[in-house]
Amino acid sequence: MIDPLIAGKQPSLSFETIHQHKNGTRIPVEIFLQYINPPGESPRFVAIVRDVSERREATRRLNTTIDEMAHRTKEITLLSELADLLYSCHNVSEAYEVVTRFIPMLLPDLSGALYIIDDTGVNLQSVGSWGTQPPEETVFSPEDCVAVRRGLAYTSKADESALFCRHLPEGKPDISFCMPLAAQGETFGLLHLLAYSDTAATAGQQTDIDAKPRPDFSETIAKQVSMALASLRSREELQNRSIRDPLTNLFNRRYMEESFERELHRAARSEKPAVSFMMIDIDHFKKINDTYGHDAGDMVLRELGYILTRKSRKYDIACRFGGEEFVLCLPGACREIAEKRATDIRESVKRLSLHYEGRDMGVITISVGVSIYPDLGETPAELMKKADQALYQAKENGRDRVVVAEPNNGVSAASPIKLRR
Repeated sequence: MIDPLIAGKQPSLSFETIHQHKNGTRIPVEIFLQYINPPGESPRFVAIVRDVSERREATRRLNTTIDEMAHRTKEITLLSELADLLYSCHNVSEAYEVVTRFIPMLLPDLSGALYIIDDTGVNLQSVGSWGTQPPEETVFSPEDCVAVRRGLAYTSKADESALFCRHLPEGKPDISFCMPLAAQGETFGLLHLLAYSDTAATAGQQTDIDAKPRPDFSETIAKQVSMALASLRSREELQNRSIRDPLTNLFNRRYMEESFERELHRAARSEKPAVSFMMIDIDHFKKINDTYGHDAGDMVLRELGYILTRKSRKYDIACRFGGEEFVLCLPGACREIAEKRATDIRESVKRLSLHYEGRDMGVITISVGVSIYPDLGETPAELMKKADQALYQAKENGRDRVVVAEPNNGVSAASPIKLRR
């Protein structure tokens, strides 16, 4: 190393190395060498040795701080992106997917799950999970969670805590962190995070299990998720009120008319266009109301609404058109499928056994008229008129039947639509 100095190629040289102190400890030092060869004197080296332990420690702390700042910046960026995407979601289902994808990026060493109160209001149900060891329970009672009972975030540690959530597995995680999701004082969900030290060890990671799952940051995430989901739930509720019939929870007439037109435009662009439309009417509904009362009539309407919901695909459009009349739009369904579906619905209604105030209401029947796009028309008005005329034929022919409109079914397109009972 000192050859270049002796040869005069370099006036000086500095480097760092490890030096053993006289007390036996090893310390980092910086050595500065200067080769001098004054005239008339013997050439020699001048060496300066300096302990650089403090400088190295300061550099290490600076690098650690820089890394931490970069990590926090990344977290803030991801948290901001999470909030932006959540508020851009069209519905809560999209939001669940966003949460499930983003939390592993924000808290990569943790497993967890997002739970939402189900439609019955009785259970918390998992709508998304992540990590190497996600929670085992997918459905449990809110009473099983200490955090939900308290209305506050709750942390339990396997070797310290006296109280544990009953939804935890038998082999308890090192740390469990539960954060209720609430809006206007009402809990509607739970964010559950788990930390396992053996998972990190298996993966060859060095981790401080006591520092996880970073309650402050985790609660910040939970607040973002809670506010966004609450906003989406409120928006969906308002939207549902505007497009749903409150008695049957089916779509209302306005929504059906808008959707029907959209489905026809979509079918027109398809290689195999087919949209079926059926109009359904409860037979002798006025008699039901007169005999048993309007509450009994409402019960019949709800039961038919339930059957239509159960018999519909997720992209079908079931609607209470008005009074005792219902409609069902079936995108992509040809004549055979529509006729089979209509018959299935008619038979399901006929099998109902309804009682009101202890009185057997007898057999309930429906009549159905079906029209098919594009065979019987290209606009919603044309298809609805054809289905209505087919429905009138079903009524005229004795009720409790399905009639599929034909291009020449003997009913003039200009025939008046009579009032049905």
